[in-house]
Amino acid sequence: MITALDSLEEFNLVAEHLTANNIIRGETNTLISYISILNRAIIQWGYPAKLAFQLQYSLVQEVELSPQFLNFFQTIKEISWHYFSVIKHYRFNNFLPLHQRIKQYIKQHIRENITLDDIATGLNASKKTLNPTFKMNTVSQSHNLFDRPKLKQPKSS
Repeated sequence: MITALDSLEEFNLVAEHLTANNIIRGETNTLISYISILNRAIIQWGYPAKLAFQLQYSLVQEVELSPQFLNFFQTIKEISWHYFSVIKHYRFNNFLPLHQRIKQYIKQHIRENITLDDIATGLNASKKTLNPTFKMNTVSQSHNLFDRPKLKQPKSS
């Protein structure tokens, strides 16, 4: 495998960037390139370009301002997971049916004193659409759902 990687021109190019004389700048450049690739990917997966470029800008600024990277490959993993979380959250909030998003939001915030306004804001939906949507897809109204999961939670002594 090492022989195969050495034969790749791109790998040798990255290796040249990470020479002992310029390791920090090489890591920075590599991370910025990686962020650009991930940014292009999330745009292709449907993430709004404006939001993607804001995300890219903030991550590039963070990389540029870092004096060094203690664990370069851990940093790559963290950036990857960050992008994965962003696209997962976006898809959840925009592609699941509204009644499923309502249920999920309530489950995620069960320990909080949430209101209809909180749900509407969290799901980018109007209050007027929440109750009819929920009624159509469940037996109970949304205010009854607030009480039922709380009863299932174990009581603290």
